Amino acid sequence: MWRVIQGTLTLASFMGIVQLSNDLRNPLLDALDAYNQRNAAKPVLNRIRTAEKAMAAATDAGQALPQTAANSLMIEHATVKIANRTILHDITLHITPGEKVLLMAPSGFGKSTLLRVLQGEIPLASGTYTVGGISASQINRVALRQHFGLVKQTPFLFNDTLRYNITLGASFSDKAVMTAVQTAGLAALVADKGLDYQVVENGQNLSGGQIQRIEIARALLHQRPVLLADEATSALDDQLADKVRREFLSGPETLIEVGHQVPAAVQAQYDRVIHLDQLSAQSA
Repeated sequence: MWRVIQGTLTLASFMGIVQLSNDLRNPLLDALDAYNQRNAAKPVLNRIRTAEKAMAAATDAGQALPQTAANSLMIEHATVKIANRTILHDITLHITPGEKVLLMAPSGFGKSTLLRVLQGEIPLASGTYTVGGISASQINRVALRQHFGLVKQTPFLFNDTLRYNITLGASFSDKAVMTAVQTAGLAALVADKGLDYQVVENGQNLSGGQIQRIEIARALLHQRPVLLADEATSALDDQLADKVRREFLSGPETLIEVGHQVPAAVQAQYDRVIHLDQLSAQSA
């Protein structure tokens, strides 16, 4: 600029130099930004690759498990620890094929942890766990997880269509999908928005009740041999909760539901009601 003022450089030449410097600087800044983003993403990428390797190993390793309801579940003298803290101590639990069981205990006792143990997500610190007479530690982990359907209190929803969030990408007929939709109480939402309605990640454009109904529809549609229900109807009104519960109880699947405040009239609908806190105290 000083040379322009002195008259030794024209304004046009000065503007040309400025433009050329921007053309050189901007790509360098973009390259530096891309480099920083790549470095920031490295830990995430490493975790993804580790998970992919673990999944590949889980797919190849372990025994196959027949995907039938005729597999008993047996936990004997099991202790579960997380971060060196004992969550469950000396639990013994036998579930027969097709049995409808309600597990009750106070909040924070470890009911949800027990469901994770059943799916093979958490190993036992001591004791044994068998499915169909096969030690869970010897069963292919993918096969073990696919043996269970799970209805959680806080299900995860994908940034995808309503149909995808119900089917999870598996192939089902429209009739099968709509049957699950009707039973789970999603008919009004589907009639209003359609199955191609775009769900925001984690269901931020849906109500809590609608999110829980999607999780229930998933479980009804996929029909796993064992259904695990973690406070499955807590966000539903009494009428719909009763309808969903009757559907769970009438199916051929083994049902294991957990709760902490369940009316006596509802408890009477199950084959067995097991109080985990009492069971643990008796085993100790």
